[in-house]
Amino acid sequence: MQAGRSRGDRVFRYTSRFSVSERIRAVCRRAEIPYKSPHLCGRHTFATTAIELGIDIGTAMAAGEWRSSKVFLETYVHPRINAGRLVADRMNLHSFGEL
Repeated sequence: MQAGRSRGDRVFRYTSRFSVSERIRAVCRRAEIPYKSPHLCGRHTFATTAIELGIDIGTAMAAGEWRSSKVFLETYVHPRINAGRLVADRMNLHSFGEL
């Protein structure tokens, strides 16, 4: 702990559970980009990235503490925009033994 600090001092100086969201909203407004909540940026990105990296569903769910595969797959995992092309390319490689 740094000198002059007490155990009760806030590390990031946030005063409520909404402070992070408020800061992100302000930054997005100044940058003129669409707002994305911390929940969306965190859990949704975690789930989608885990699946894209080839991590099996059960392991990804355990790491993120999801209990329902239905909720995990239908709410948190988002397909890529070019999902059809990706699947076709992978199947083509598999069919011709290059995978």
